[in-house]
Amino acid sequence: MKSEEDKKTGRQIEEIKDVLTDWNPLEEYSKKITDLNNYDIEANDIYFNIDLELELPTKHGHLKKVQRMIREVLNGAFDLWLSDEECLEAAIKINEILKK
Repeated sequence: MKSEEDKKTGRQIEEIKDVLTDWNPLEEYSKKITDLNNYDIEANDIYFNIDLELELPTKHGHLKKVQRMIREVLNGAFDLWLSDEECLEAAIKINEILKK
């Protein structure tokens, strides 16, 4: 039986997947990736890396951490060159998801 925390985590990851799928930074190339699965792996990577990062004290705001993590995960996973600015809109949405 899943705990309430596990259910919350699952919901947040699904919402992050929705944000990434709607944004679709891969654009047309996403159709060629057979195991993309609506950015499932990337949503999990972003969630769990942000979760670890947010536990560490810092002078930078959460939004900047979320923005950086999105950029790092997607650039690393797909050999993209996304900038922080290109990740800002998705970061704002994902940051709101994490606050729920």
